[in-house]
Amino acid sequence: MDERIPKVDRLQRPVLVEQPVSGVVARGQPVTLNCRAIGRPPPRILWLQDGEPVDPNRPDRLTLPPGSLFFLSAKERDAGVYQCRAENDAGSAESRNATLVVAMLRDTFREEPVDTRVEQGGTALLKCDPPRGHPEVKVTWIKDDLPLLTGERVQQRGSTLYILSSRVSDSGRYVCLAENVLGARRSREAVLTVLGTWWCYVIRS
Repeated sequence: MDERIPKVDRLQRPVLVEQPVSGVVARGQPVTLNCRAIGRPPPRILWLQDGEPVDPNRPDRLTLPPGSLFFLSAKERDAGVYQCRAENDAGSAESRNATLVVAMLRDTFREEPVDTRVEQGGTALLKCDPPRGHPEVKVTWIKDDLPLLTGERVQQRGSTLYILSSRVSDSGRYVCLAENVLGARRSREAVLTVLGTWWCYVIRS
């Protein structure tokens, strides 16, 4: 080897050829954040979570060759913004940020709508307390298998449905739909019956 060649000329700063990308994983499922770099000497890969070095001693989170970060079973504490850093004697290179979302959506509704009767002109109330989930669960309503349009008279307040000045045409089958990035859950079907004037007279008699 020619000793006249300065050592620095034989070094090459790290160059990232693969960077982590943002993603969503269901809680308890495996996931991998990829990172790969070239350089001379071969770079070592370090990982940061929310700006702090990743704990290398967790048995459920491993750094795999050539530098990927592998989660055996994703947990809420694994959610965050990740960055990989490649280092060698010639310098370092940092990846772009990648956000990992650890999502969950339980199966069971905390409260489901129930069959309801209301007189025409009255207010119908259908309650729904959706399953717990992360990211936050979005609730919408379905009537007779079609999305329910809300407005001034038919209102959704939180996850509860209010039907003001009920009409006979409001009668039907209602379902509470809870959704997030993992999917959707449907409540039991509740039948709303709006009693017309003739029925109200019979009942009161």
